[in-house]
Order: sequence, then C-alpha cells, then structure tokens
Amino acid sequence: CVDSTGASAQKTGGALAWAVSNGNAAGGFQGGTTLPGASTLFMFLIWGTAGVAPFASASLSLTLPSGYAYARPLFPFTTDTSGNPIPFTAVEIAGGALECTLATFVMDANPMTVTATRQLLLTSLPVGLSLEWRGAAEFAISSAPSSQLAVIFGSPADPDVPPGNTFTGPVSQEPSALPLPDIFGSVGGGVYSINIQSKRRFTDALGRVAVRANQSYGGFYVVTTGWVFGRRI
Repeated sequence: CVDSTGASAQKTGGALAWAVSNGNAAGGFQGGTTLPGASTLFMFLIWGTAGVAPFASASLSLTLPSGYAYARPLFPFTTDTSGNPIPFTAVEIAGGALECTLATFVMDANPMTVTATRQLLLTSLPVGLSLEWRGAAEFAISSAPSSQLAVIFGSPADPDVPPGNTFTGPVSQEPSALPLPDIFGSVGGGVYSINIQSKRRFTDALGRVAVRANQSYGGFYVVTTGWVFGRRI
C-alpha cells in the first residue's frame, strides 16, 4: 500500500483489528468512541514508527495519531441513523480499485417523474468524493408515452444537454442524433430500460447522479446496488 503522496509504501503483514471503542487512536475512530448516525466515513491504513493500523475518520483530511506519518484511504462507508456501519462486500478490481456491493439494495427513486430540465438525484452512496455508481434504472408504466420518450441518465459532470432524437424505426434501431439517450420509448409501445450505449456514471461530491428527459414522464425507478472506489486520492 502506497500513501496518498507517494512518499512511502507499506504492507499490512496480515489481518488488522479495528474497533470504534478504541477512540481517537490507531485502530479506532478519529471522532471518538461512537460513530455518527447517517454519515459518510473513511477507513484508512496508517503507518509509521508506531506500526501499521486501520484508522477511521469523518474527513479525508487526517490528523494522525502520534507515531504515524503516512496514510492511504482504503474505502468509504456509510452509517445508519443509529451509527451502525451499513454492510457491503468489496472486491478488488483492475488498478487496485474496489467494487463495493451493498448487502441490501436501495430504491433511491421510488418512483420519480423525469422532466425536460435536468434533475440531480440523491443516491445512497457515500458523499464527500466522486464514486462510480452501480445500480439499475427503469420505468414502470401503465400507459405508453404520447410522444417519443428519451432519457439521459448520467453524471452531474456531464454536459447538461437534452437527449438526441429518439428512434423512428424498429426498437432495435438506435437514435440518430447525439447525445444518445440511455432509455427510450415509443408512441403506443413500451418504455425500455436497456442502455443502448456503454456508459459509466459518477456521482458528484454530494452523492448525486443526473437525469434529463425530453418531456415530463412519471414512473422512473432507480435502484442503487453499490459503487466503485478508485482509491487514488
């Protein structure tokens, strides 16, 4: 593990114990002996002359315990309203990033009405940094749209532009104008939730994704299943 400045590298040497009851010390939480409720926290690996230990903080800016000089963020996590960590599993993927999957998926739009004005949808992901969102989005409808429907479901950092033209032929035919919509529907037909382009979606520092359509239309559901943390901060 290399610290965030690239000045030092360290191996853990095996499993490391962490407990919030250790308080503001190595193996504990910078904020005390209890975790705050409904919050984002960050787990670090810290090391120095005093050894190697995990250390949690509510901030990406650390004040290290005595005897520790280096730190590397391992992963962010969130707590419920009682201060309990919300469980997830993590798998290391290419580049040392972590793909994190929530133990219980969260319906973040249940449902919402998309509009021709961009909306920023708050997700259940950790905040304070940008993460790659993982999940699914679809429409549940009782009637087809009265005109061609197109929806861009993306990142707040993407350009805020309306969707390109919706398809004019068979369902399998892609739209002919950029930006390509991610979800589209036909007059008198269904609304399709299949992404017709490969796309990665990143939250902003407030944990939001972006949604914009070419018209107002209800019944849009968004389920968050997890995130990818690049560990390059």
